[in-house]
Order: sequence, then structure tokens, then C-alpha cells
Amino acid sequence: MNKYFPHLSLLISLPFLLFFLAGCSGVPGFKIPPNPSVNETDLYTETVYIRNCADFENAKRTPMTEKAPVVAQVVVSDQATSEETGEVTEIPKDLKEQLQKQIEKEHTNLFKEKQAEVEKTDLVVPAYSIRIFQILWKQECNCSTVVFEMNKQTYTADYSYKLGYPTLTQTMQMACTG
Repeated sequence: MNKYFPHLSLLISLPFLLFFLAGCSGVPGFKIPPNPSVNETDLYTETVYIRNCADFENAKRTPMTEKAPVVAQVVVSDQATSEETGEVTEIPKDLKEQLQKQIEKEHTNLFKEKQAEVEKTDLVVPAYSIRIFQILWKQECNCSTVVFEMNKQTYTADYSYKLGYPTLTQTMQMACTG
């Protein structure tokens, strides 16, 4: 066996080890500045019909999240700007995916708070009736920049964390027929 084999195998495995360790600890230099700009918009209205025609005595309760769950989406810009040189460059796909995951992780509490708020609403249908619920979908957009390291430089990129969530706006009730 060659006396240089242990050293050679270490040199060959070192880049993989560094890649693995960097992947486990996240994106180098990752940080999100505090206080993103937040705006809220109305998206669309959805109509949900719930029947309770088989039960003559009990109301039917359906959690709002069962019919209309909270949805999160992270969008990271395709390009980043170097803080040192001002150069604009493409963000590699794998790095962009890592950034999206870390941004989503940073906003976990925001998602949980909105989910808990929506879970407080039950869609209630009295016994032997039909209710028609008008649900207004809204979107809360938290927009900011993310800072990260790439190619031994510090870069910034725009991102948005969007939460789509339902609000109950109107209900109508009808009797079951037949």
C-alpha cells in the first residue's frame, strides 16, 4: 500500500466533509435584518357549503382550518448583490433553496400565530340545515432582505414571506329540503 494513501484519502474526503458540515449548519453568514415591511391585501372570496341534513338535533362544527388552511410561501430573488463590490450575480438553485428553508424557519412563529388565530373560528351549521360561508382570503407579505455569504463575499437578496389565510366574512343559512 502506498505510504501517501492516508493523506490522499484525507485530501479527497475533506471537500465532502466541509460541504456536509456547511450544509448541516445552514447558509454561512445567514441573517435577516429586523422589522421587515409588512403589507396585507385581499386576494379573493371563496364560497364553502356545509350540510347538516342528517342530524335533527345537533349542530355540526368544522374548524375553519379544515376547510381553509393557512398557507406560507417564501420567494427569494434570483439575484444577489455583493455588499463589497456592488456586483449583481445569480443565486445558485441549491443555495436559493437553502435560503428559502432558513427564511421559512425564521418565520415559524408568525405562521403559528396566524394558524392559532384562524383555528379559533369554527364553521357551525345548526341541526337540519345548510350554511353557506363566504371566506375572504387575505395575504400578509413580510418583505425584507436576507444577508448571506457566497464565494467568500457577503451578499444581500430581496425576499418575501407570504401568508395566505382565510377570514369569515358572511354566512347564509337554508333549511334542508326533502
